[in-house]
Amino acid sequence: MKLIAKKTFVKVAFGTFVPVAVFFVGDTYAQTLFECRNASGQLQYSDRPCPDSVKAVPIPMPTESNLLARKAENDARVSRDKALANSMQGGRVAEEQAGFAVQNQQVEAARGITSKVVQERTSQNSGTTTIVPRDSGLSR
Repeated sequence: MKLIAKKTFVKVAFGTFVPVAVFFVGDTYAQTLFECRNASGQLQYSDRPCPDSVKAVPIPMPTESNLLARKAENDARVSRDKALANSMQGGRVAEEQAGFAVQNQQVEAARGITSKVVQERTSQNSGTTTIVPRDSGLSR
């Protein structure tokens, strides 16, 4: 079983490595790759132009300068994405802090109401009358 797995790995690794290596070969080996369709309509790739009887479509290969330009574009995009993510994170944190502040105010108001209710129940159960000043903010 291990031998089959090793053979499969070698096939997959070789099948992945060779096309990638060919793609990144510099200007020295191939300037243009030609895509040709044969008479039966199958695609064939060649570094030479196709025969006259078959339509050829040149596919330009990336040059080192194109790769460097693409890398610079990708780096700029990543920087923009990071800046946007940091901005969004900052906004989210600010919203959470505002929500926590409102929640704390509501908890304090609920504690104040609970304390007044407890005082009134205590005074009713004890049989004595206690005058509790009204809080103008809570009664309206």
